[in-house]
Amino acid sequence: MDLGQIFADIIGLEDDLRDTITLVKIVPFSFVNNQSTAPMIDVIGQVGTALSSVAYTLLLFFFFYDFLKKTIMLEFVNWENVVKLLLRFFVAKFILTNCSIILEGIAYVADGMLTGIETEAGQVGAMQRTVDGTQVLIDFALMGIVDKIFFFEKYKLIWWGMMLIRLAILLIVYGRYIEICIYTAIAPIPLATLASEEASHIAKKFLQGYAAVLLQGVLIIIMCYIYVGVSANFLQLSNWANNAGDLLQYILCALVLLFTLLKSGNWAKQIMGV
Repeated sequence: MDLGQIFADIIGLEDDLRDTITLVKIVPFSFVNNQSTAPMIDVIGQVGTALSSVAYTLLLFFFFYDFLKKTIMLEFVNWENVVKLLLRFFVAKFILTNCSIILEGIAYVADGMLTGIETEAGQVGAMQRTVDGTQVLIDFALMGIVDKIFFFEKYKLIWWGMMLIRLAILLIVYGRYIEICIYTAIAPIPLATLASEEASHIAKKFLQGYAAVLLQGVLIIIMCYIYVGVSANFLQLSNWANNAGDLLQYILCALVLLFTLLKSGNWAKQIMGV
């Protein structure tokens, strides 16, 4: 690997963030025009169908549990309690029957937020940078053999660091996508608890957690745009050969981006009250 390729890879994180934003917008629902999601949608549908019978069993269990409990406690003396119990059951059944549509609706709202941010902040193509390391390569050619070795090894080490940052960002984004798939697949089980007055908080927490995972994507895109704006101040390539300050600050920005992306999941959960 030559120095020019190493340099291009070091400062090419902005181009990778374009792919990151594209990945963040992919969710396992039909409204996303992406052929790669079709197999996952089929798998999620099959898992959901397999779990639906268990979910309906739980729904009936919670209904009869509350029915027997209120009968023993003589709470059915008041017709209002009877109506509330039946209404809770039918609402829970309706939500359970249409849980995939409800989850897709929530995801569609999140996708609208992502599209709005991208429209207001600028198109993804605006992240592209023209890398011109000519001056650095000229300075490198004028160095002695020992200086060249240390110079090359230094930037090779930095290259490895940037590669690790790229890998970590991809793991975060793919991890979020898998989490969305898991939430969607197992949704019937926690939503069945809506039939129970005591256990309904499980379904509410589940929906909050699902919304938090989708909100994490919004935070990721915001962080990517902030990073591009801040890192642009340190893309003074002609100075990097003799002054490593801008390069170190550029790498520090990348590390801060990685840290904020790692924290994005927790921040989203805090916002949603999970």
